[in-house]
Amino acid sequence: MATIQDHIDLVLETIQGLLGQIEKLSKRAVAIEVGIAEALQAYNEKLGMLNSKADELKRQAASLGYELNPNQGHIEPKPIARETENQQKHSPLQPKPEETMAETPLQKGVNAMVADRRRDVGDILEILPWGPIWRLRTDGETLEEQLKRLNGWQDALEGRLAFWQGEVLRLESDKSYDLWQEMQTSSPERWLIYLDELASSQTAENARLEHAVAVLERELQARKRGEVLDD
Repeated sequence: MATIQDHIDLVLETIQGLLGQIEKLSKRAVAIEVGIAEALQAYNEKLGMLNSKADELKRQAASLGYELNPNQGHIEPKPIARETENQQKHSPLQPKPEETMAETPLQKGVNAMVADRRRDVGDILEILPWGPIWRLRTDGETLEEQLKRLNGWQDALEGRLAFWQGEVLRLESDKSYDLWQEMQTSSPERWLIYLDELASSQTAENARLEHAVAVLERELQARKRGEVLDD
């Protein structure tokens, strides 16, 4: 029949596995965020002004279109380039025991963080390095109490694992992720060529938008002159 210590050992094994998965996912999320930021910086340096010009031309076209056809309504165009938001959470938690013993300095620091109700237990636990500290019991803690605490920690870490899984999925679904992938898989020379190609394409698109705006302006002016003449 399994003893309480057997259950504790099993929970600790599960926790160790969770910590490994969380570390891998959190590093992946951070790497993607840093990579996207770097790719966006290069992209915006090359195409920022072109995209801003495109946004302005689209707004002009939308405004002129509304003046010409008020019944169609006015739709504000969305900006082409945007920056992604960073969401990073790291933290540690309190220790676990195998033998009853006085708190170590590390335990005291961890327990202080846990006592801070502004911190989530999972946030704290996920940055606590795996080691003997996880098996320690706090002074006066029974095996039953330790097992109950560890079960709570396992639940908290499972929540953090779900969080980081969601973060990685969110970042990989970001429209800027493909831009970073292009930068990652290209040589520095090819990456610059790729940005040049995007800039050339946007320049051509801006020329088309300028022509469209000019056509709408002429049409609007012609209509206004017609209205004046009718008067």
